[in-house]
Amino acid sequence: MKIKRLFIVCHLLIFLLFSVAVVKPTFFYWVLLSSNLILVFISYRIIALRSDKSFLRYLILPVFFINSCFFYSSLLVSKLFIFLILFSAVLLLYYYYKSALKYYFIESDRKKNLPFWSNLFGFLTVFLGSSFIYGLSYFIKINNLILTLLLLVILFLSFFQNIFIERYSGRANLFFSFLFLFSLAPLSWSIFLLPFNYNVSGLIISLIYYSALSFVIFYFKKELTVKKIKYNLLFVGFVLLVTLISVKWR
Repeated sequence: MKIKRLFIVCHLLIFLLFSVAVVKPTFFYWVLLSSNLILVFISYRIIALRSDKSFLRYLILPVFFINSCFFYSSLLVSKLFIFLILFSAVLLLYYYYKSALKYYFIESDRKKNLPFWSNLFGFLTVFLGSSFIYGLSYFIKINNLILTLLLLVILFLSFFQNIFIERYSGRANLFFSFLFLFSLAPLSWSIFLLPFNYNVSGLIISLIYYSALSFVIFYFKKELTVKKIKYNLLFVGFVLLVTLISVKWR
């Protein structure tokens, strides 16, 4: 079976599995396990094309994305909305893998597609994952410190992965990833104490993630200017202001 046709079949299968979980919630963990195994199989097929295991690093982010999307959907009530989210997630996943193939085999395509999809997946992973983690405090009693540590793991891996795909130095990547992690740790914990619903909390974290990642990438490209910093902060501030004014707090 050709790789493109195989991708289509695998992604359709993932969506069908998600649909089963929506209709029969008792199958949640079985569907989650099966979906992750399919993603591992897709990654294996891509790597097997050139026998290059180092490319596995580029295929970690889709696993985080689809899992965060799946867990976030478990907080929702409307089945129609859940179906729309999961369908969109599978569609985005297909385009990510398609872009990954081009990145892998077409040298001239390496600065066009995968970095964009990686940044988008990173932002969505952070939003969905952090929203789910903040939402857990609504339903179960668990120490906020444990939830914060889990959130920081998601933030660190997403941040590191996106800088890595931009093909910058490993040491510099680790330095900025840990700097971002330690800078955001106090805020991540303190948001549990604020009267925001979990979507607003997740949006705050994801916008800060977006700004920090943009600044680091601009720095590596030697394009970090006062103008870009100002516009970036104004955009993030405007989105946060509109969100805080328009949404209902818990």
